[in-house]
Amino acid sequence: KCGSSRSLFASKRTQSGSKANMNKILLVDDNPFNLLVAKTMLEGLKYSVVTALNGRLAIEEAMKVKDISLILMDIQMPVMDGYEASRELRRMMEKKEIPEIPIVALSANDSEDDKKRSREVGMYSYLSKPVSEESLKVVLDEIVSNKMATTENEDPDMMMMGDSQAQTPLFEIK
Repeated sequence: KCGSSRSLFASKRTQSGSKANMNKILLVDDNPFNLLVAKTMLEGLKYSVVTALNGRLAIEEAMKVKDISLILMDIQMPVMDGYEASRELRRMMEKKEIPEIPIVALSANDSEDDKKRSREVGMYSYLSKPVSEESLKVVLDEIVSNKMATTENEDPDMMMMGDSQAQTPLFEIK
């Protein structure tokens, strides 16, 4: 992690008014502590969570676990980083090997280069660590709302996000 000791999520918990929507999230981070804190936070927001310790394992989980609504992907990991994993996942989505799933980048580095590279590999949004529960909830609610609107208003064979949307982040939360 380039010597970074920043936790994935801010430790301060906030009260959440999140509706019980039990969407399944694939959480990918090489730091077990970050996974534990993030999983606890997401479950508190009524999400079901599947975890992976690197990009290669994330791809395996995306292929075997049904109904993943979102992938939260750390971008700096051993074995396979988040950029490479996202590129491969997007390729698989284009070939209809797996369903369209928005990918949100997670990074301790809040650089424009990281944000640009995240967009280039097809990530939907970018969150800087530590992520507060409030900023996470904003992104989750927007993605869930977008998914529901797309499901109601568009051809079911269409991807959740159009090609132009898949290349542009929804938010840049600091």
